[in-house]
Amino acid sequence: MNTALPSILSTAIVAPLLPGIAAHGHKGSYGSVLVVGGSEQFIGAPLLAATAAYRVGAGLVSLGLDERLKAFVTLRQLGFTYHWLSGEQDPMATLGLDKYQALIIGPGWGNPTQRTDLVQLLLKSAQSMALPVVLDADGLNAVDGHILENLATAWKSVPVLTPHPKEFCRLTKITMAELQQNRLHLALKYAKLYGAVMVLKGADTVIALPDGQSWVNDADIPALSVAGTGDVLAGMIGGLLAQGLSPANASKAGVFVHAMTGQSWQKQDKKRGMMGDDLLAIIPSMLQQLRENYANQTRI
Repeated sequence: MNTALPSILSTAIVAPLLPGIAAHGHKGSYGSVLVVGGSEQFIGAPLLAATAAYRVGAGLVSLGLDERLKAFVTLRQLGFTYHWLSGEQDPMATLGLDKYQALIIGPGWGNPTQRTDLVQLLLKSAQSMALPVVLDADGLNAVDGHILENLATAWKSVPVLTPHPKEFCRLTKITMAELQQNRLHLALKYAKLYGAVMVLKGADTVIALPDGQSWVNDADIPALSVAGTGDVLAGMIGGLLAQGLSPANASKAGVFVHAMTGQSWQKQDKKRGMMGDDLLAIIPSMLQQLRENYANQTRI
Protein backbone atom coordinates (compact mmCIF):
# COMPACT_ATOMS: atom_id res chain seq x y z
CA MET A 1 0.00 0.00 0.00
CA ASN A 2 1.30 3.44 -0.95
CA THR A 3 1.56 5.51 2.24
CA ALA A 4 3.13 8.69 0.86
CA LEU A 5 2.43 12.00 2.53
CA PRO A 6 -1.02 13.41 1.70
CA SER A 7 -1.48 15.93 -1.07
CA ILE A 8 -3.04 19.27 -0.14
CA LEU A 9 -6.21 19.97 -2.11
CA SER A 10 -5.87 23.00 -4.36
CA THR A 11 -7.43 24.73 -7.32
CA ALA A 12 -4.92 23.02 -9.63
CA ILE A 13 -5.92 19.57 -8.32
CA VAL A 14 -9.68 20.05 -8.13
CA ALA A 15 -10.72 22.32 -11.00
CA PRO A 16 -9.79 19.85 -13.78
CA LEU A 17 -12.01 17.26 -12.09
CA LEU A 18 -15.22 19.28 -12.42
CA PRO A 19 -17.79 17.86 -14.85
CA GLY A 20 -18.26 19.64 -18.14
CA ILE A 21 -21.39 21.35 -19.37
CA ALA A 22 -22.83 19.91 -22.60
CA ALA A 23 -23.94 22.51 -25.14
CA HIS A 24 -27.03 20.45 -26.00
CA GLY A 25 -27.42 18.66 -22.68
CA HIS A 26 -30.68 17.71 -20.99
CA LYS A 27 -31.48 16.46 -17.50
CA GLY A 28 -30.50 12.94 -18.48
CA SER A 29 -27.05 14.21 -19.42
CA TYR A 30 -26.19 15.10 -15.84
CA GLY A 31 -27.20 12.02 -13.90
CA SER A 32 -29.86 11.13 -11.35
CA VAL A 33 -29.40 10.96 -7.58
CA LEU A 34 -31.50 9.15 -4.99
CA VAL A 35 -31.36 10.29 -1.35
CA VAL A 36 -32.77 7.80 1.18
CA GLY A 37 -33.21 9.19 4.69
CA GLY A 38 -35.35 11.48 6.77
CA SER A 39 -37.47 11.23 9.91
CA GLU A 40 -40.02 13.40 11.65
CA GLN A 41 -37.26 14.91 13.78
CA PHE A 42 -34.78 15.45 10.94
CA ILE A 43 -36.80 16.03 7.77
CA GLY A 44 -34.45 18.85 6.75
CA ALA A 45 -31.36 16.65 6.37
CA PRO A 46 -32.37 14.73 3.21
CA LEU A 47 -33.75 17.93 1.69
CA LEU A 48 -30.39 19.66 2.25
CA ALA A 49 -28.54 16.75 0.65
CA ALA A 50 -30.95 16.59 -2.28
CA THR A 51 -30.77 20.34 -2.93
CA ALA A 52 -26.96 20.26 -2.79
CA ALA A 53 -26.94 17.50 -5.41
CA TYR A 54 -28.89 19.81 -7.71
CA ARG A 55 -26.61 22.75 -6.93
CA VAL A 56 -23.51 20.90 -8.15
CA GLY A 57 -25.28 20.10 -11.40
CA ALA A 58 -27.17 16.80 -11.10
CA GLY A 59 -30.01 16.53 -13.61
CA LEU A 60 -32.63 14.80 -11.43
CA VAL A 61 -32.82 14.26 -7.68
CA SER A 62 -35.30 11.98 -5.92
CA LEU A 63 -36.03 11.36 -2.26
CA GLY A 64 -36.84 8.01 -0.67
CA LEU A 65 -38.73 8.85 2.53
CA ASP A 66 -40.94 7.12 5.05
CA GLU A 67 -44.56 7.57 3.93
CA ARG A 68 -45.34 9.14 7.32
CA LEU A 69 -43.33 12.18 6.22
CA LYS A 70 -45.74 13.17 3.46
CA ALA A 71 -47.32 15.80 5.68
CA PHE A 72 -43.92 17.45 6.22
CA VAL A 73 -43.08 17.88 2.55
CA THR A 74 -44.43 21.19 1.28
CA LEU A 75 -44.94 22.53 -2.20
CA ARG A 76 -41.71 24.51 -1.79
CA GLN A 77 -39.82 21.35 -2.73
CA LEU A 78 -40.98 21.51 -6.34
CA GLY A 79 -37.86 20.12 -7.99
CA PHE A 80 -37.80 16.65 -6.41
CA THR A 81 -39.56 13.40 -7.14
CA TYR A 82 -40.50 11.11 -4.26
CA HIS A 83 -40.58 7.43 -3.38
CA TRP A 84 -42.68 6.73 -0.27
CA LEU A 85 -41.51 3.79 1.84
CA SER A 86 -43.84 1.72 3.97
CA GLY A 87 -43.40 -1.44 5.99
CA GLU A 88 -45.82 -3.28 3.72
CA GLN A 89 -43.88 -2.88 0.47
CA ASP A 90 -40.57 -4.13 -0.85
CA PRO A 91 -38.27 -1.07 -0.54
CA MET A 92 -36.20 -2.15 -3.53
CA ALA A 93 -39.27 -2.29 -5.76
CA THR A 94 -40.39 1.12 -4.45
CA LEU A 95 -37.02 2.84 -4.90
CA GLY A 96 -36.03 1.47 -8.31
CA LEU A 97 -32.27 1.84 -7.84
CA ASP A 98 -31.55 0.93 -11.45
CA LYS A 99 -32.82 4.38 -12.55
CA TYR A 100 -30.07 6.24 -10.67
CA GLN A 101 -26.39 7.00 -11.08
CA ALA A 102 -25.73 7.76 -7.40
CA LEU A 103 -27.27 6.78 -4.06
CA ILE A 104 -26.99 8.74 -0.79
CA ILE A 105 -27.96 6.77 2.31
CA GLY A 106 -28.70 8.07 5.77
CA PRO A 107 -29.23 11.83 6.12
CA GLY A 108 -31.71 12.50 8.90
CA TRP A 109 -32.87 9.00 9.80
CA GLY A 110 -32.62 9.77 13.51
CA ASN A 111 -33.08 6.20 14.81
CA PRO A 112 -30.42 4.21 12.99
CA THR A 113 -30.86 0.97 14.91
CA GLN A 114 -34.17 0.48 13.09
CA ARG A 115 -32.51 0.90 9.69
CA THR A 116 -29.76 -1.73 9.78
CA ASP A 117 -31.59 -4.23 7.58
CA LEU A 118 -32.53 -1.57 5.04
CA VAL A 119 -28.97 -0.21 4.88
CA GLN A 120 -27.54 -3.67 4.29
CA LEU A 121 -30.14 -4.31 1.60
CA LEU A 122 -29.34 -1.00 -0.10
CA LEU A 123 -25.60 -1.58 0.08
CA LYS A 124 -25.80 -5.10 -1.33
CA SER A 125 -28.13 -3.99 -4.11
CA ALA A 126 -25.87 -1.05 -4.99
CA GLN A 127 -22.87 -3.37 -4.88
CA SER A 128 -24.44 -5.80 -7.32
CA MET A 129 -25.20 -3.09 -9.89
CA ALA A 130 -22.03 -0.98 -9.43
CA LEU A 131 -24.10 1.97 -8.23
CA PRO A 132 -21.94 4.66 -6.55
CA VAL A 133 -22.91 5.16 -2.90
CA VAL A 134 -22.41 7.86 -0.28
CA LEU A 135 -22.99 6.43 3.21
CA ASP A 136 -23.54 9.36 5.55
CA ALA A 137 -24.75 10.24 9.04
CA ASP A 138 -27.29 7.72 10.33
CA GLY A 139 -26.55 5.46 7.40
CA LEU A 140 -23.13 5.00 9.01
CA ASN A 141 -24.65 4.75 12.46
CA ALA A 142 -26.94 1.94 11.30
CA VAL A 143 -24.07 -0.42 10.54
CA ASP A 144 -20.98 -1.65 12.34
CA GLY A 145 -17.52 -2.08 10.94
CA HIS A 146 -17.95 -5.84 10.46
CA ILE A 147 -20.76 -5.27 7.96
CA LEU A 148 -18.54 -2.97 5.91
CA GLU A 149 -15.58 -5.36 6.18
CA ASN A 150 -17.72 -8.21 4.83
CA LEU A 151 -18.70 -6.10 1.84
CA ALA A 152 -15.24 -4.67 1.20
CA THR A 153 -13.85 -7.13 -1.32
CA ALA A 154 -16.86 -7.21 -3.65
CA TRP A 155 -17.45 -3.52 -4.44
CA LYS A 156 -17.68 -2.76 -8.16
CA SER A 157 -17.85 0.97 -7.39
CA VAL A 158 -15.99 1.97 -4.24
CA PRO A 159 -18.39 3.55 -1.69
CA VAL A 160 -17.79 6.93 -0.08
CA LEU A 161 -18.06 7.10 3.72
CA THR A 162 -18.46 10.58 5.22
CA PRO A 163 -18.15 10.33 9.03
CA HIS A 164 -17.54 13.19 11.41
CA PRO A 165 -15.16 12.24 14.25
CA LYS A 166 -17.84 10.89 16.60
CA GLU A 167 -19.33 8.69 13.86
CA PHE A 168 -15.87 7.46 12.92
CA CYS A 169 -15.14 6.48 16.53
CA ARG A 170 -18.44 4.64 16.88
CA LEU A 171 -17.86 2.75 13.66
CA THR A 172 -14.25 1.76 14.39
CA LYS A 173 -14.48 1.39 18.19
CA ILE A 174 -11.52 3.71 18.79
CA THR A 175 -11.42 6.64 21.21
CA MET A 176 -11.67 10.27 20.24
CA ALA A 177 -8.21 10.89 21.70
CA GLU A 178 -6.73 8.15 19.51
CA LEU A 179 -8.42 9.58 16.45
CA GLN A 180 -7.32 13.15 17.01
CA GLN A 181 -3.71 12.03 17.42
CA ASN A 182 -3.71 9.86 14.26
CA ARG A 183 -6.38 11.19 11.88
CA LEU A 184 -4.53 10.46 8.65
CA HIS A 185 -3.20 7.06 9.69
CA LEU A 186 -6.60 5.87 10.94
CA ALA A 187 -8.49 7.22 7.94
CA LEU A 188 -6.13 5.26 5.68
CA LYS A 189 -6.34 2.14 7.83
CA TYR A 190 -10.13 1.96 7.72
CA ALA A 191 -10.38 3.05 4.09
CA LYS A 192 -8.38 -0.07 3.28
CA LEU A 193 -10.28 -2.29 5.75
CA TYR A 194 -13.70 -1.22 4.42
CA GLY A 195 -12.66 -0.94 0.76
CA ALA A 196 -14.00 2.61 0.70
CA VAL A 197 -13.13 6.24 0.14
CA MET A 198 -13.00 7.65 3.66
CA VAL A 199 -13.92 11.32 3.99
CA LEU A 200 -13.08 12.07 7.62
CA LYS A 201 -14.68 15.44 8.27
CA GLY A 202 -13.50 18.17 10.60
CA ALA A 203 -10.82 20.84 10.50
CA ASP A 204 -8.40 19.66 7.77
CA THR A 205 -10.79 17.08 6.32
CA VAL A 206 -8.96 13.91 5.24
CA ILE A 207 -9.78 11.93 2.10
CA ALA A 208 -8.22 8.46 2.19
CA LEU A 209 -8.32 5.70 -0.44
CA PRO A 210 -7.93 1.94 0.03
CA ASP A 211 -4.68 2.00 -1.97
CA GLY A 212 -3.00 4.42 0.45
CA GLN A 213 -3.44 7.67 -1.47
CA SER A 214 -4.69 10.60 0.59
CA TRP A 215 -5.53 14.28 0.42
CA VAL A 216 -6.08 16.92 3.09
CA ASN A 217 -8.18 20.04 2.75
CA ASP A 218 -5.98 22.49 4.59
CA ALA A 219 -8.67 24.89 5.76
CA ASP A 220 -10.00 25.90 9.16
CA ILE A 221 -13.56 27.14 8.66
CA PRO A 222 -15.43 27.70 11.95
CA ALA A 223 -18.57 28.75 10.09
CA LEU A 224 -19.09 25.16 8.93
CA SER A 225 -19.32 23.87 12.51
CA VAL A 226 -23.09 23.74 12.49
CA ALA A 227 -25.79 21.14 11.88
CA GLY A 228 -26.71 20.56 8.25
CA THR A 229 -23.39 21.34 6.58
CA GLY A 230 -22.49 17.65 6.52
CA ASP A 231 -25.76 16.84 4.73
CA VAL A 232 -24.84 19.45 2.13
CA LEU A 233 -21.42 17.84 1.63
CA ALA A 234 -22.98 14.38 1.17
CA GLY A 235 -25.33 15.81 -1.44
CA MET A 236 -22.51 17.55 -3.27
CA ILE A 237 -20.47 14.35 -3.48
CA GLY A 238 -23.53 12.40 -4.61
CA GLY A 239 -24.35 14.96 -7.28
CA LEU A 240 -20.80 14.81 -8.63
CA LEU A 241 -20.85 11.01 -8.64
CA ALA A 242 -24.03 11.08 -10.72
CA GLN A 243 -22.25 13.22 -13.31
CA GLY A 244 -19.59 10.57 -13.78
CA LEU A 245 -16.80 11.52 -11.41
CA SER A 246 -15.04 8.65 -9.68
CA PRO A 247 -15.64 8.25 -5.93
CA ALA A 248 -12.18 9.67 -5.20
CA ASN A 249 -12.59 12.65 -7.52
CA ALA A 250 -16.15 13.39 -6.41
CA SER A 251 -14.91 13.41 -2.81
CA LYS A 252 -12.01 15.73 -3.57
CA ALA A 253 -14.16 18.15 -5.55
CA GLY A 254 -17.03 18.03 -3.06
CA VAL A 255 -14.82 18.67 -0.05
CA PHE A 256 -12.91 21.51 -1.72
CA VAL A 257 -15.95 23.37 -3.09
CA HIS A 258 -17.83 22.82 0.18
CA ALA A 259 -14.94 24.53 1.97
CA MET A 260 -15.02 27.37 -0.56
CA THR A 261 -18.66 28.03 0.32
CA GLY A 262 -17.77 28.29 4.01
CA GLN A 263 -14.87 30.59 3.26
CA SER A 264 -17.12 32.80 1.16
CA TRP A 265 -19.46 33.14 4.14
CA GLN A 266 -16.57 33.94 6.49
CA LYS A 267 -15.25 36.67 4.20
CA GLN A 268 -18.35 38.63 5.13
CA ASP A 269 -17.14 38.65 8.77
CA LYS A 270 -19.63 35.96 9.67
CA LYS A 271 -17.70 33.19 11.41
CA ARG A 272 -20.78 32.13 13.34
CA GLY A 273 -24.48 32.16 12.64
CA MET A 274 -24.53 30.08 9.48
CA MET A 275 -27.31 27.57 8.84
CA GLY A 276 -26.72 24.60 6.60
CA ASP A 277 -29.05 25.87 3.90
CA ASP A 278 -27.06 29.12 3.66
CA LEU A 279 -24.46 27.15 1.71
CA LEU A 280 -26.82 26.00 -1.02
CA ALA A 281 -27.19 29.23 -2.99
CA ILE A 282 -23.42 29.82 -2.87
CA ILE A 283 -22.41 26.49 -4.46
CA PRO A 284 -22.93 27.38 -8.17
CA SER A 285 -20.95 30.60 -7.87
CA MET A 286 -18.12 28.76 -6.11
CA LEU A 287 -17.99 26.20 -8.93
CA GLN A 288 -17.76 29.05 -11.43
CA GLN A 289 -15.13 30.83 -9.34
CA LEU A 290 -13.06 27.66 -9.18
CA ARG A 291 -13.16 27.29 -12.96
CA GLU A 292 -12.20 30.95 -13.44
CA ASN A 293 -9.37 30.77 -10.90
CA TYR A 294 -7.95 27.74 -12.68
CA ALA A 295 -8.25 29.39 -16.09
CA ASN A 296 -6.38 32.44 -14.79
CA GLN A 297 -3.63 30.26 -13.29
CA THR A 298 -3.10 28.32 -16.50
CA ARG A 299 -2.86 31.53 -18.56
CA ILE A 300 0.06 32.82 -16.50
